[in-house]
Amino acid sequence: MNKIKKILIDNKLYNQIIDNCQNDLIENERDDHQSFGIIVGKINGVQAEVIQHFPLKRNYRLNSNISQCYTQKLCELGYPGELQIERRGWVSDPIELIEVIKSCNELNLEFIGGYHMHHDESWSGPEDKRIPSKLDKELVKNSGEMVFVVSILKKERAIRCFYEGNEEIKIVRRS
Repeated sequence: MNKIKKILIDNKLYNQIIDNCQNDLIENERDDHQSFGIIVGKINGVQAEVIQHFPLKRNYRLNSNISQCYTQKLCELGYPGELQIERRGWVSDPIELIEVIKSCNELNLEFIGGYHMHHDESWSGPEDKRIPSKLDKELVKNSGEMVFVVSILKKERAIRCFYEGNEEIKIVRRS
């Protein structure tokens, strides 16, 4: 598979993803101020067109079988933040992912990448919240995956995409 160099997304869908993250920050049932999802569409050579997104609602990270391992990784690579380390981070629930895969198969859509939100209180310190954190980069290293960071900041609301958390991929918004 060719490495994607450009992502096309309609303004309406772009704003839906941002609004979903903004709502999760304000009204999150889990009270963890996190938002995650899957972005799908059509891939044609080095260009991907976003057709749909699937917000994820069940955080498998809270499952005791993987919580300790993930907490250890967060302690090693995560930045200090407001939320307790045991409640930070996200692991996609396998059953919820299977539901997304089934929907994609029915709609003939391809996985483009995963998105998650960074906001002003995601962590303390000067590290740029508009780009993947050290932990984000570690989790997708050598995966071939694109990571979408949705910034919900006082000064900016935006989506950026990075190949394996490092190389930025251009997002082109369309009317």
